[in-house]
Amino acid sequence: MLNNVGWLAFYLLVPSTLGLCLALLVDGKLKGEGLIKVLIFLPYIITPVAVAAVWRWMYVPSGGLFNAVLMTIGLGDWTRNWLGDPSIVNFSVKLAALWCASGFSFLVFFSGLRSIPYEYIEAARIDGASPWTIFWQIILPQLWPSTVLVLGLFGIDAMRIFDIVWSTTMGGPARASEVLATQLYDVGFTTFQMGMASAIGVSQLILAACLILPYIVYITGRVEEHAE
Repeated sequence: MLNNVGWLAFYLLVPSTLGLCLALLVDGKLKGEGLIKVLIFLPYIITPVAVAAVWRWMYVPSGGLFNAVLMTIGLGDWTRNWLGDPSIVNFSVKLAALWCASGFSFLVFFSGLRSIPYEYIEAARIDGASPWTIFWQIILPQLWPSTVLVLGLFGIDAMRIFDIVWSTTMGGPARASEVLATQLYDVGFTTFQMGMASAIGVSQLILAACLILPYIVYITGRVEEHAE
C-alpha cells in the first residue's frame, strides 16, 4: 500500500511536470516540431510489457546500457544492480514508467497551450510582464482543464499500477517493489488464496475511492461553477 502511495505521489508530480515542461519547450516553435512531438509521444503508445523488456535490458548488471555508459565515462563506482537492489528498485521502475507516461501529459498540455488565445500573451508582453509572470498569471490558469485531465487519469493509474511493475520485477526483490495489484495477482493466481486476493482487491478499491472520490467531487463542483 505504501508503494501505491509512492506511485501516486510520483505520477502526480513527475510525469505531469515533465510533460508540461516539454510542452512549453516544443510550443516555443522549435525546428523539427513534428518529429519532436512524435519522439516524445511514441513511448506512450508502446505496450508496457515491451517498455519493461527494453528497460530490463538496459538495467542488466553486466552488459546493460546504464552500467556500460557509467563504466565508459569513468563512473564505474556508480554501477548498480538496478532491479536487484531493494533500495533503488522502485526508483528504477519509476524511471521506466516516466519514459512512457510523460508522452501522455505532454500531448494534453501541448494541446492546451495551442488553444490559449495568443492575444492574451501578446497583451501581457506589451504591458511589460515577464515570462514567469505570463506563465503563472495567464498560461497556467488557462491550462486548468488539461491539468485536471492529466492529474485525474494519473491518479487512477497509480492506484491500479500493475503491468510495468510485474513485467520488470514481479514485485521483487524481496517484495520491495510490490504494489496491491501485483500482490493480488500473486496471492490469487500463484498460491490460489482467493479469499486473501479478494480482500486485497477490496482494500485497493477502498484506497482508490478515498483518494479519487474527493477529486471527482471537487472537479464536479468546478465544472458546475463554469457552467453557471
